[in-house]
Amino acid sequence: MMEMSISKINAQTTGTFKDSRDGKTYKTIKIGNQIWMAENLAYKPSSGNYWSYDDDQSNVTKYGYLYDWETAKKVAPKGWHLLTRAEFLILLNNFGGEEDREAYNVLLKKGESNFNALFAGYRHHMGSYSNKERDTGLWSATESNPSLAWNCFINGNFVSKRDMRFYNHKVVGLSVRLLKD
Repeated sequence: MMEMSISKINAQTTGTFKDSRDGKTYKTIKIGNQIWMAENLAYKPSSGNYWSYDDDQSNVTKYGYLYDWETAKKVAPKGWHLLTRAEFLILLNNFGGEEDREAYNVLLKKGESNFNALFAGYRHHMGSYSNKERDTGLWSATESNPSLAWNCFINGNFVSKRDMRFYNHKVVGLSVRLLKD
């Protein structure tokens, strides 16, 4: 397990990436050997299932879109990909590992990692929305079984964490963070 101090992580490179498909520019952060988008994806694909929280387009600017799993796997621009469960665990290991509560806290907006996870809420499979400003779920490309996929779910109300061992139905709308190839 690779250990890295928070101060060393803060010295990592920040930057930007411009998505040539729609011209949107995203903040990026290099953490350890990984380069992450430091914002949720806000790309509007030509097909698939995606939503703005509460069906309010103004939420996309801050929170990005919520995507179902199948769409989440297809929305990455060239040179980027949807993280795997293993890649997310590498990220957590930079901050103490998946059992360390602080590893999740530093990923949050205003956390020391500059990852800036936002509590974007989620979209239930029946179409309702929940927990904006309380929870966030980030899809991974790792399938759990034919109807479920792994995601990182961070709960802000209880200053606790649920990690990539958490899974959700593939039809639920969650946020997407991408990792550079």
